[in-house]
Amino acid sequence: MAPECPCALHGAIRRARSWAASLIFVAVVFGPLIALLAQTGASARAGDLGDASSLLLADRQAVLLGRSMGLAAGTALAALLVGLAVATVLWGWRRAPWSHLRWLAVVLAPVPPYIHGMAWMHASAVLSRLLAARGLAPLPFRGWGAAWFVGTMAQLPLAVGLALIGLEMVDPAQFEAARLLAPDVQALSDIALPLSAPFLAAGGALLFILGLTDYGLPSLFAVNTYAMEPFAEYSATSEPARAFVLSFPLLVLACVAVFYLQRALRDAASTRARGQRSAGVALSWPAGLRAIHLGALLTLAVHIAVPAVALATVIASPSGWLETLRLARGEIGLTTRICLITSVLSLPLALIAAERMRATGSAGRIWRVMVGLPLAVPASLVGVGLISLRQHVLPPALTDGSSLLVLAALARFAPYAALVLLAQMRRQDPLLSDAARVMQTSPWQGWWRVRLPLLAPGLLAAGCIVFALTAGELGATLALAPPGHATITMRIYTYLHYGATDEVAGLCLAMVLLAAVAGGAAAWALARGPRRAGVGGGRSDD
Repeated sequence: MAPECPCALHGAIRRARSWAASLIFVAVVFGPLIALLAQTGASARAGDLGDASSLLLADRQAVLLGRSMGLAAGTALAALLVGLAVATVLWGWRRAPWSHLRWLAVVLAPVPPYIHGMAWMHASAVLSRLLAARGLAPLPFRGWGAAWFVGTMAQLPLAVGLALIGLEMVDPAQFEAARLLAPDVQALSDIALPLSAPFLAAGGALLFILGLTDYGLPSLFAVNTYAMEPFAEYSATSEPARAFVLSFPLLVLACVAVFYLQRALRDAASTRARGQRSAGVALSWPAGLRAIHLGALLTLAVHIAVPAVALATVIASPSGWLETLRLARGEIGLTTRICLITSVLSLPLALIAAERMRATGSAGRIWRVMVGLPLAVPASLVGVGLISLRQHVLPPALTDGSSLLVLAALARFAPYAALVLLAQMRRQDPLLSDAARVMQTSPWQGWWRVRLPLLAPGLLAAGCIVFALTAGELGATLALAPPGHATITMRIYTYLHYGATDEVAGLCLAMVLLAAVAGGAAAWALARGPRRAGVGGGRSDD
C-alpha cells in the first residue's frame, strides 16, 4: 500500500485544526444560549414550563415590547442622524493632522450607558436648581423622554464612528468626478449617501440591537423595558427555561436586525481599502447644511463635556476622589483582572471568526451571521445560560465567580473583536500576504514576520475595545457574580439608585477616563492600520 501523500496529510491536519478552532469559538460564544435551549427543551418535555408560554401573549408583555421597540428605534434613528451630520464634517477633514484627529470623536463610545445616565441626572438636577432659583418649574427628567434623550447621547459616539466608516467606504474617484459636474452637496446626496446607505442601515440596526437589549439605562429613569423581563422572571422563579421563553420575542426582533447588519459585512471590502485617496480639496456646503453641521458638532461637544464636567463637579475634592478609589480597590482590582484576561483570550477567538468571515460563498455568509447573532442576545440571558452551564456542564475550575465573569464577557464581546479584525483584514493589501506565502520557509515564519505585523493595529484596537466593554459589563454580571466578587460596575449601579453621591461620581469619572484611554488607543491603532497594512501606495495628503 502506497504511503499517504504528505500534502494530503498536511491538508487533513489543517482542516482538523480549523474545525477544532471553530468549535472552540462556537462553544465559548454560543455555549450559554445552547445550554438554555437544551434546558428549555427538557423542561417542555417534562411539562415544567407551566404557563410560561402564555406570558408571551399577555397584554402587558405586548405593550411593553412595543414601547421597548419604539424606544430602541427612536434612539437609534436620532443618534444615527446626528452622527451622520457630524461624520460629514469629519469626512471633509482630509489633511493631516485633522485626518487622524477626527477619529477621536469616538473615544467615548465604550463608556457604559448607565454612566451617561448618572452624568445627565446630575446635570438636570443642577439645571433644575437654577430654574427654581428664578422661580421657574424644575426640569422633569424621568420617564421615556429622558431615557430616549440619554440613550441617544450615549450612542452618539458609536453612531459617528459608524457613519464615518460608511462615508470612508465611498470610492473617492466617483465622488470627485461628481464634484466636477455638480455642487458638493449634490455630490453628497447623489453619490456618497447612496453608496454608504447599506452600511449606514447596518449601523442603525446595530444601534437598535444595543438599545433593545439594554435595561440598565432605562431603569435609571423609572422606565421598564422588555429586556428586563427575562432577568426579573429568573430572579423570581430561578427557572432558566421561563427566562428563555420570555426572551424569545426579543431574540426574534434582534435577529432580524442582525440579518440586515450582516448584509453590510458581506460588502465590507471597498475600493477605498486599496489605497485610493481623495484629492484633499476642501468641501463646500450651503449655509443651511453648515447650520445643521454646527448644531450636530455642538451636540457632540455637549456629549463629551457633560460626563466629565458633571461628574467632576460632584466630587468633593481630588483627595476625596483618591480616597473613593482606595476604598473600591478590591472591586477595581477584580475588574482589571477580568478585563485583562478577557482581552487576551478574546483575540484568538476573534482571529478564528474573522478568518472564517473572510471566506467566500456560503461559508463566509454563515459565519457572518454566526458572529452577528450573539449581538442580539440580551446580557441577562448570557448570565442565566452560564448559570445553567455551571450547574450541569462546567468543571469546578470554571465555576468560581471570576471565571464565570470572564466567560460571560467572552461570550458577549468576542464577536465585537472579530468584527474589528475583519475590518483590519479587509484593509490589507492581499499582495503582501500572497508574497509571504511564496517566500516563507514555513507557515509560522510567514505568520510571525508578515501577517502578525499587519494585524497588529487591529489586534490592539480589538483588545482595547474588549477591555473597555468588559469593564462596563453589567447585565450578565448582576446574574453571575457571587458574594465577594463584586465588580466596579456593580458598586456603581447599586448606589446609583440611592442618589448621586460623590463616591459614585468618583467611580463613574474613573470609568469615563478608563473608557476614554481605551477608546483613544483603539482609535489610534485603527488610524495607523492602513499604513501598517500596506494601504495607500500612492502619495498621501500628509
